[in-house]
Amino acid sequence: MNRTFPYNHPPTGLRSVVPLGGITTGSIELRGDGTFHEWTIENQSPAAGAKYGVVDNALLAIRLKNLETNETHTRLLRTHSNHNFNGIDTIRYYGSYPISDLNRSMTPAIIYSLNIENPNDYPIAIDFMYNVPLSVQIDQTRLSKIVIQQIISNTYIQCISWIGES
Repeated sequence: MNRTFPYNHPPTGLRSVVPLGGITTGSIELRGDGTFHEWTIENQSPAAGAKYGVVDNALLAIRLKNLETNETHTRLLRTHSNHNFNGIDTIRYYGSYPISDLNRSMTPAIIYSLNIENPNDYPIAIDFMYNVPLSVQIDQTRLSKIVIQQIISNTYIQCISWIGES
């Protein structure tokens, strides 16, 4: 992105950022350290009181492959490693709504643009991953009086396998 004025990048771990998602459609925050916070895209805000869950499994990652040696490296796009993957040193982040365009600003979508510079003298291939574990909130319980069958699973993998059996 070309800017006509100086821009200072936010510090790593910036707490409050531009919410991503359409206006009035729910949003999430992608913070300066690469973590996602403040989810309001799963109807968890009845009576105007948002119920923010911890969704640590939401993540962005890249896999780099040296095309000459086939060696691969996977990195989370986070400044703090997690999930047994290494993180990255820094992130440059820019987020905004389409200014002065109400219809586009209300579109329930997020666009990610990833720019990677290869400082090496060999070619690389890049794979990009975005994991969004919607409806997997390990810190919340949703109670209902209309329960047909209750099955409790310890992991979402176990839950998916049970769904396949029924």
